[in-house]
Amino acid sequence: ADVKPAVNSRNESRVMVNLRMRDVILSAVNTTTFLINLVLTVMFLVLTIRSGKMGLRNRHYLLVTLTFLSLLGAIWQAELFGRGFEFDQVKLTVHLCFAISALLSFPGVVFTGYKLISGPTWRQTHNRWVGAFVSLVGFAVLTALYMFVDAQRKT
Repeated sequence: ADVKPAVNSRNESRVMVNLRMRDVILSAVNTTTFLINLVLTVMFLVLTIRSGKMGLRNRHYLLVTLTFLSLLGAIWQAELFGRGFEFDQVKLTVHLCFAISALLSFPGVVFTGYKLISGPTWRQTHNRWVGAFVSLVGFAVLTALYMFVDAQRKT
């Protein structure tokens, strides 16, 4: 015969409340950290473009690095934040196409920027790569926001 151990419902209730509180706290931390990373990424991206246009090379190189690191942080935080939701698969797929394309275009930005150091003939090519990268990042952000229109919180 199966013998089931006695369950202390009071302890079980306490554990469930503690888990819910932990989830609420972690969700708030993930949301805040994600939003901070997103704002920093946009700010660094704007400053990077501005420093490049002004010809401030050393500042530009530093800002490119900070922008990329901030972007990686925002992606990581978005992944953590997004785990708490169920997304429409078509919207998620469209978002990931833009996001992955943005990341894959970054080496082109870096390569043409490096070539631009040796001569101005690369300026137009570099500007096009930058435009593509910024556009893809922008579309990735917009499609991410669109994903949340009908997203459901996981329970």
